[in-house]
Amino acid sequence: MENFRRYFLIYKDAETEIKEPIGFDGFKPKLSRGESHGTIWEYSEVTLGFCGAGYEICKTAYLNEGIETEVILLVEELFNNVWEEFYKGRLDFAQYTETKGNSYTIHLGIAQIDIQTVIRNRLETKVELESLTGFDGAALPEYESMKKEIYIEGKAVVTSSRLDSEKSKPANLSGAGLRYMSITFWNPVKEEFIELDNSLHTGNLSDIRPILTVPNNDIAYSNFRIKASFFVSAGGIGAPINSIKVFYKINEGDPVEISEDVPYFGASVSFDLNFNLVADDKFYLYALIDSGATGNWDANVSPIHNTEVAFFEVSGQSKYKDTPANLSLVHESLSRVVESITNGDVTVQSDYYARIDSEVNPIDTDGCGSLRGVVSGLNLRNGELTDGSLPSTYISLKDFLDSLSSIDCIGYGLQGNKLIVEPYRYFYKQDVIMSCNNVSNIERKIDLSRSYQLFNNGYKKWEAEEYNGIDGFHGKRQYRTSLKMSDTKLEKECSFVADGYAIEATRRKQIDNDTKDWRYDNDIFIICLKRNDTSIVVDTGVSDPDKTVIDSNSIYNASISPARNAMRWYSWIMQGVKLDDELIFAGGEGYVKAKLETSNECTIESSVLSESQNITLSQFKDLNYPYSIFKPEIISFNYPITRHDFTNIKSNPYGLIEFNGELGWIKEVEFDILKCMAKFQLIPKK
Repeated sequence: MENFRRYFLIYKDAETEIKEPIGFDGFKPKLSRGESHGTIWEYSEVTLGFCGAGYEICKTAYLNEGIETEVILLVEELFNNVWEEFYKGRLDFAQYTETKGNSYTIHLGIAQIDIQTVIRNRLETKVELESLTGFDGAALPEYESMKKEIYIEGKAVVTSSRLDSEKSKPANLSGAGLRYMSITFWNPVKEEFIELDNSLHTGNLSDIRPILTVPNNDIAYSNFRIKASFFVSAGGIGAPINSIKVFYKINEGDPVEISEDVPYFGASVSFDLNFNLVADDKFYLYALIDSGATGNWDANVSPIHNTEVAFFEVSGQSKYKDTPANLSLVHESLSRVVESITNGDVTVQSDYYARIDSEVNPIDTDGCGSLRGVVSGLNLRNGELTDGSLPSTYISLKDFLDSLSSIDCIGYGLQGNKLIVEPYRYFYKQDVIMSCNNVSNIERKIDLSRSYQLFNNGYKKWEAEEYNGIDGFHGKRQYRTSLKMSDTKLEKECSFVADGYAIEATRRKQIDNDTKDWRYDNDIFIICLKRNDTSIVVDTGVSDPDKTVIDSNSIYNASISPARNAMRWYSWIMQGVKLDDELIFAGGEGYVKAKLETSNECTIESSVLSESQNITLSQFKDLNYPYSIFKPEIISFNYPITRHDFTNIKSNPYGLIEFNGELGWIKEVEFDILKCMAKFQLIPKK
């Protein structure tokens, strides 16, 4: 029995037999499914002690390479007079502890230390998307779909410009006869829409300047609404005023009187009119005063009533020209981040995010998440750094995957040299990889961590300052389930910016070549795209039968609205409730009254979808999509297995385990390697 098992350390290709490591009799390798659904970690909670030759090898390795050193423990077992591999694993020098008793001993963990470990340890490290060099110096391929020039279409924005006065604003005039005076106010309140001319001009009609001139620039203006309210009076000592009238005039057209005569006092003006104006059109607003005075006299523009303000306001839609931006398509971008942190050893493979023309791991048809691009705010507005260089985009793999997951409910896991990124169901296969018969002592326990009462989703940032964002619906949302005995909350707010107003406000920063820092400069925008003949263009426009948005033709990112993202999460959130239950809308920030319908091969909704409605089964175009595949339980039991069974589970960790006629997916398997007994924790299939 002494030679039943033997032990080796492998360092720098040299294989040295050693004594049995201290603690190996309690060694139990464990497989555990991570939160990413597809990541399966192998580790042991037991540390092993090495003395004698084992100590010398470990000490030398540690002194030479530190915690990065690679030393392999190989255990062989005698079977039918043939030595077979019993276990092989890498020692974890990050757990290095050296002790001195009767002899020197080095204690080390043993765990899965491979490229997956590298990905985990660098998960939160930011990557420069534009870099062609891996973290450890390897040259990376250049992808044309990174920094791909795509024209960003203009979004119609409703804004206004306003002048007002809380008190009378006088103008000094003199002499008898007809006098023209432009209408002016004390305060320029805002000029988001068009610059207003608030300067005073008097004299003849030819001396009057327009209060507004429609700019002739890269912005198209439309749907003008002009409204005003004020009172014009005039007089002075010994200065009789015969009449006061107020007119507006467009260009050289006929004047239109808009005043109501108030005998002995002046002219009252209050109007709210719509106009079709085009570039270079001029809008005049002026008073015509018939004075009988021979000396000096005053004319005043004041509020009609003491409790009001006098004002002039123009509002309308403006649409900036299409502008180019260097977008990075999502598949190549995600792969570039992974390639960088793994020094080119791993690329991303995805049926969901890859395209037929992907430059890395292409597929036969475009995936439903493939036609999207990401771009930093500074790149979106074509900004440059102070030294004139083009800005770089930085993002970590964790931030990238978390943001995509918030939208698409995805998982990821390493298979060979590919990081698989897919909707979470991919990692719960339907094939049975092992059967456990006549299992006794089964424990079934509710998993409250998957029994959700609240679901917060949507987007962390949207535009509410530069423009009012009156119909910007890419804000925050909260949904609830019918569960009362659980307070578990799921947070899935996306860090990417998808709001159309934020996109438009950022684009417009290049109109005046604004070099000041902008609050979105370092944020990552996501923009939905589509194929147009042979090119890829921005996907704008959506059906809006109830006219719930200002301009449905210029709507960005409708297919990744918060309500549609909630639908993609529905089957995961609802695993703890009844089959036909609703995901109940509880509230939101931003515009929640949009009722839109998208139309493409990947449309998730069956009809018009409101951003404030409850999500029910009938909303889904694919009736199989919303059904959960899990029970919110954990099944635990012990069952004897062989080393070959454990190896098979390691090779097929996404498959089903059958037990007493039921099925479940692996949550965790701990294998007592000496007793050949496994402790299973399974997620039961519905």
